[in-house]
Amino acid sequence: MSVLGRLEALEAAGALRPIDLRLARFCARVHREEGGDPAGVDAVALAAALASRRAGEGDVCVPLARHAGRVALAAGGDGAGPALDAPPLAEWRRALEASPAVGGPGDHQPLILDGDLLYLGRHWGWEAQVAAHLRARMGRDEPVDEARLRAGLERLFGPLRTEAVDWQRAAAALAVLRPLAVVTGGPGTGKTTTV
Repeated sequence: MSVLGRLEALEAAGALRPIDLRLARFCARVHREEGGDPAGVDAVALAAALASRRAGEGDVCVPLARHAGRVALAAGGDGAGPALDAPPLAEWRRALEASPAVGGPGDHQPLILDGDLLYLGRHWGWEAQVAAHLRARMGRDEPVDEARLRAGLERLFGPLRTEAVDWQRAAAALAVLRPLAVVTGGPGTGKTTTV
């Protein structure tokens, strides 16, 4: 059975969404119609279905190395349903790099291969926009009135204590002093209060 046939079986078994199968068919058609090597069409169809499925699960890209040379898609956990193995990484990359359906960073193909990461084209574009905005923000250097900052921190967090680090105070200060700050922590650690 062809890869597209196995993808259809996976969709019928509920392991793929209809849109995953449609993207696989579309990319396979682009590959064939734009002169891609016929031997690479299966690798492209599998990659497209996997990228679409992972996007549906909330992932922005597919790390090819995580799937290469093993079962990439399967229905059911018992091994009785349809399954599809991915080719070895080097072979898979060669097929994708040679496909007219797959571009590199900055291209406008349905799929974008960036190193060993495979993106839906629009997701790669969105990631690039976010990265550009972050780089632009990090490049700015805004002057800070340090006396006003100290007064504000004291008003919000009380007098500075030296016996232990006040991480909320430190996060608030860094958010003012740096052009970009990421405040992290588990539930109830005061991220929202700090911001």
